[in-house]
Amino acid sequence: MKAFLQISRIFLLVLICMGFSGASVLLSQSTKEIAKTLSVLDPVVAKDKFQEVFKNQDWEEVRNQIVGANAKSSTEWKNITTKDGWEKYSNLKLAQLKSSLGKFPEETTQLNYKVLKSIPSAGYTIECIAYESRPGFWVTANLYRSSNPTTKEPGIIICPAHHTPKENKELQEMGGIWARAGCMVLVLDNLGHGERRQHPFDGPNSYPKSFRSSRQDYYFRYDLGVQLQLLEESLMGWMYWDIRRGVDLLLAQKGIAKDKIILLGAVAGGGDPAAVAGALDKRIAVVVPFNFGGPQPETKYPLPSDAETTFNYAGGGSWESTRNLRLSAKEGFLPWVIVGSIAPRKLIYGHEFSWDQENDPVWKRLKKIHQLHGTTDSLGFTTGRGSVKGSSPEDSHCTHIGRTHRQNIHVLLEKWLDIKGVKDTPVKSLASVNLKCLETTKARNEHPVKIQTHLEKLAQNQIDDAFKKYPTPMTGETLASFKRDWSNKLGAIQSSMVAEVISRESSSSENISITKALLKTEKEHHVPLLLLKPANIKAPSNKIAIMISQGGKKSLLENRSSQIAALLQDGFTVCLPDIRGTGELKTGTSRGRSSSATSLSSSLMMTGDLRITGQLRDLQAVIALLRKESAPALPQFLLWGDSPCNALPISTNFNLPRDDDSILPMQPEPLGGLLALFSALFNDDVKAINIKGGLASYASTLKHHLVQIPHETLIPGIFNMGDISLLINALGSRTIFLDQMVDGLNIEVAGTKLEQLIMNNAKERKVPNNIHLGEANLKTILKSLSTN
Repeated sequence: MKAFLQISRIFLLVLICMGFSGASVLLSQSTKEIAKTLSVLDPVVAKDKFQEVFKNQDWEEVRNQIVGANAKSSTEWKNITTKDGWEKYSNLKLAQLKSSLGKFPEETTQLNYKVLKSIPSAGYTIECIAYESRPGFWVTANLYRSSNPTTKEPGIIICPAHHTPKENKELQEMGGIWARAGCMVLVLDNLGHGERRQHPFDGPNSYPKSFRSSRQDYYFRYDLGVQLQLLEESLMGWMYWDIRRGVDLLLAQKGIAKDKIILLGAVAGGGDPAAVAGALDKRIAVVVPFNFGGPQPETKYPLPSDAETTFNYAGGGSWESTRNLRLSAKEGFLPWVIVGSIAPRKLIYGHEFSWDQENDPVWKRLKKIHQLHGTTDSLGFTTGRGSVKGSSPEDSHCTHIGRTHRQNIHVLLEKWLDIKGVKDTPVKSLASVNLKCLETTKARNEHPVKIQTHLEKLAQNQIDDAFKKYPTPMTGETLASFKRDWSNKLGAIQSSMVAEVISRESSSSENISITKALLKTEKEHHVPLLLLKPANIKAPSNKIAIMISQGGKKSLLENRSSQIAALLQDGFTVCLPDIRGTGELKTGTSRGRSSSATSLSSSLMMTGDLRITGQLRDLQAVIALLRKESAPALPQFLLWGDSPCNALPISTNFNLPRDDDSILPMQPEPLGGLLALFSALFNDDVKAINIKGGLASYASTLKHHLVQIPHETLIPGIFNMGDISLLINALGSRTIFLDQMVDGLNIEVAGTKLEQLIMNNAKERKVPNNIHLGEANLKTILKSLSTN
């Protein structure tokens, strides 16, 4: 390879402003020969030191943002010195938290619930019930009642861990011991769990091969979370509302002590929604969230002495949306703030394993908050022993809340609420099947728990409203408003810095001029790109094609070499950039639920960014560079959004367990098409768009319990902007080609079905002539570009 060379502005102008004519300017080679040359071209730009830069740039950005969020939160905390100061701060953060969770039904004092059967036991009765949390959607639960009720019974809600649904032996034990002590105990099925599962895997015999049947409810939390976020809702928001309606249910019971409502959140995934619900619902007197707010079971033990300044209060992203709340790092409702906002009500700070009380910085903050309120007696804790990594009897693993962890809970509840006589001894447990609520078809029909159809209707309503808000064809203020609203939804679509070419080298192969460049788009981000041009230039031109694919420039050279060759023969400059997360910059080898790509995308959502927005910033920087270097000529851009994946046959089986991402069918990779559409919306000199293998609609991801779109392409609230169809319509008369479009499962959508999607089922209107469906002839693309 030649050494990196600096190319003069005059030479760049010659390279970029290429001739456009019907005849070929590459006279010495046929299209096939050019394509063959391109298909074996080494696309790698990152060499030596830049390989390490590329490896770290994505996570460096996230780490910097998380560190900044922690520092900002700690600074705000240090400035709080009074009760009023804390309450003002806490109320603001809780308002931001609630807003981030989505929309909620109107407050109501009425609650529909039914007792489907009662089971007598020794000293208590178990009622199998269903209560309506949202209109038309029901929560299944077991309500434990004392056989000798009093007039002032405390009410306890237990939010289970993700390990098992409500029928678990440990949950039965807690329901029984507290019911015998004179409490009402409500144990609910979390959304997606137990009788409320949305997938078909209800036991080891529900799939012909070996799989982890007990983990499917947990794994499919991911899918529910993505689907709800597309609607600008959240799994945490739905869980919180279920708990809130559970409080309504307890308060509606005869003999309940309304000032003695207790909420317990179990160790693995139960403490998160319990903490959120406990902070937001002031009717709850005591909150017991496990493993939320401070050190986690995975946190190194003991903590360092400087944990106050080094502890990661914000946490990090993963596929579990309830553990890494969207916007939490940006707006500052970090876990410690949520738990702290339970004050001045009573808190039992729960830890499953050994806890470094002395060095826990969150515990210190909780103590100060209660000191400001004058309620230090309202703060307690319970802890286990050992480590999550251990497997000996000294490691206090439990499924929900073990007997070890309950010991101090009993002490504190007796002290605070006068709950006496609790005998924490084993109770006779029933077979899980006996505690089911919806045993008959009639019961299941009357108390629906499946939400796919409901989510589809919600999405369509939002899409319809968007088409009314932004009538097409869009012009003037309507189009300007559409652009503003999209910009607000996506966030920062332009980099805060001017992109800089930091290295470039040129070579040639036969009659192709090849430039490899490295473009710095942001502090932590670089884009390696290829510029391909005909070497024999007869007339200047302003036709520039930019091709984007999740597979990056390597995939495009291998799979689209003929199309690139044809573009070159017609005098185009062809730019192949690897924007962040693609090609040389790909994040790991997988893009499924448990991938590092999903963790990165989730972390960015915590900080208020979207992965696709950062990718759009990269593409915007590439366009700006090419526009600048083509001056004084005015460029006309063709954006080619491509997918490295082929569509799947309609007969593909998607009813597969979620144990391993690798066994799932090939997912769609719609990034290229999405970025082409967004860039066209914000750049008027994009005159033509060609999309191959793009996503036809986000709404299609709601039709199945399995979500296949990559998390990186998730756009919360996209239906409020009319889905992809309104985005296409907003581009006006610009030429658009849609080929091999797919749904959320990577099944091709074509013909009438695709037309209906684009026009949002408006039968009286036809697809505009500028939108071409199916495979496009490249000459048609070139002709359409030349006439714009």
